[in-house]
Amino acid sequence: MMPLRRKLLSGGGIINQLGDKEKLKSEIDVPLTMDDFLTALKNVHKSVSNNDLIRYEKWMAEFGSS
Repeated sequence: MMPLRRKLLSGGGIINQLGDKEKLKSEIDVPLTMDDFLTALKNVHKSVSNNDLIRYEKWMAEFGSS
Protein backbone atom coordinates (compact mmCIF):
# COMPACT_ATOMS: atom_id res chain seq x y z
CA MET A 1 0.00 0.00 0.00
CA MET A 2 2.90 2.39 0.59
CA PRO A 3 3.69 3.03 -3.10
CA LEU A 4 0.02 3.62 -3.83
CA ARG A 5 -0.24 6.02 -0.89
CA ARG A 6 2.76 7.93 -2.25
CA LYS A 7 0.95 8.25 -5.59
CA LEU A 8 -2.27 9.38 -3.93
CA LEU A 9 -0.47 12.03 -1.92
CA SER A 10 1.69 13.34 -4.76
CA GLY A 11 0.58 16.61 -6.36
CA GLY A 12 -0.38 15.31 -9.83
CA GLY A 13 -1.25 11.81 -8.73
CA ILE A 14 -4.21 9.50 -9.14
CA ILE A 15 -6.80 11.71 -7.47
CA ASN A 16 -6.60 14.27 -10.29
CA GLN A 17 -7.02 11.57 -12.98
CA LEU A 18 -9.92 9.47 -11.74
CA GLY A 19 -11.95 10.23 -14.87
CA ASP A 20 -9.37 8.73 -17.26
CA LYS A 21 -9.41 4.96 -16.65
CA GLU A 22 -6.52 4.13 -19.00
CA LYS A 23 -4.26 6.73 -17.42
CA LEU A 24 -5.36 5.55 -13.98
CA LYS A 25 -4.27 1.97 -14.81
CA SER A 26 -0.78 3.14 -15.77
CA GLU A 27 -0.51 5.34 -12.67
CA ILE A 28 -1.36 2.46 -10.34
CA ASP A 29 1.61 0.46 -11.65
CA VAL A 30 4.17 1.72 -9.12
CA PRO A 31 7.40 0.04 -8.02
CA LEU A 32 7.68 -1.60 -4.62
CA THR A 33 10.94 -0.97 -2.76
CA MET A 34 12.75 -2.48 0.21
CA ASP A 35 11.94 0.72 2.12
CA ASP A 36 8.25 -0.06 1.60
CA PHE A 37 8.73 -3.46 3.26
CA LEU A 38 10.72 -1.96 6.14
CA THR A 39 8.07 0.71 6.71
CA ALA A 40 5.35 -1.95 6.66
CA LEU A 41 7.23 -4.03 9.23
CA LYS A 42 7.37 -1.01 11.55
CA ASN A 43 3.61 -0.44 11.22
CA VAL A 44 2.26 -4.00 11.30
CA HIS A 45 0.85 -5.30 14.55
CA LYS A 46 0.41 -8.95 15.44
CA SER A 47 -3.15 -10.18 15.35
CA VAL A 48 -2.73 -13.07 17.79
CA SER A 49 -1.86 -12.55 21.45
CA ASN A 50 0.76 -14.58 23.32
CA ASN A 51 -2.05 -16.14 25.40
CA ASP A 52 -3.79 -17.29 22.23
CA LEU A 53 -0.54 -18.82 20.96
CA ILE A 54 -0.13 -20.75 24.22
CA ARG A 55 -3.75 -21.97 24.02
CA TYR A 56 -3.17 -23.07 20.41
CA GLU A 57 0.00 -24.96 21.33
CA LYS A 58 -1.81 -26.74 24.17
CA TRP A 59 -4.70 -27.61 21.86
CA MET A 60 -2.30 -28.95 19.22
CA ALA A 61 -0.49 -31.04 21.84
CA GLU A 62 -3.77 -32.61 22.92
CA PHE A 63 -5.81 -32.84 19.70
CA GLY A 64 -3.49 -32.07 16.78
CA SER A 65 -1.89 -34.56 14.45
CA SER A 66 1.70 -35.57 14.95
